[in-house]
Amino acid sequence: MSARALFLRDDLAAAWRGREPFAQAATQPGEVYRAREGRRTLRFEAAGRSYFLKYHGGIGWREIIKNLTQAKAPASPAANSGSACIWKLSASIAATICG
Repeated sequence: MSARALFLRDDLAAAWRGREPFAQAATQPGEVYRAREGRRTLRFEAAGRSYFLKYHGGIGWREIIKNLTQAKAPASPAANSGSACIWKLSASIAATICG
């Protein structure tokens, strides 16, 4: 069994202190740019900085079975575990946090 590691920027770790990062990403309020079943992209602010969050909550067994019957491979071997990526908005830095 492999160990999971979570790398969270210091500024987001401070803004989300005491909260579980994936639960926070799943419920993070902000300006939604795109929302589809099980995923959404939004812009939010934390500690005076702007970020984009791209959250994937998992596609579920129904979607996996549908893809297999259409001869498509599932999107990811970890499709049901959920994932989140956050990009810092900056003119000179594009930092990404993925777990």
